[in-house]
Amino acid sequence: VLADLAPAEPTAALGQLVCALVTGEPFDRTLDLGQAEADAALREWVTVLWAGRRTDLMAAFAERAATVAGVFPWLPGFLAAETRRLSSSRR
Repeated sequence: VLADLAPAEPTAALGQLVCALVTGEPFDRTLDLGQAEADAALREWVTVLWAGRRTDLMAAFAERAATVAGVFPWLPGFLAAETRRLSSSRR
């Protein structure tokens, strides 16, 4: 579904990236987005993934997130912050 949306909505490709990182599938696309727009879109997709509270999917994503840290250097800190936020909201 995201692949079909991506040509018209480039931020959907960041959803594809999130799925690829969860599943370990390759993702080789050039995106027509500026860095700020890509950063914002990835933050939204990761927030949705974390909100699902599927620790298996979260762990799979976190294991592979380093592969895109060169493009998204803020990602490791964001994952830690999102995890802390969800942990504190359970109390």
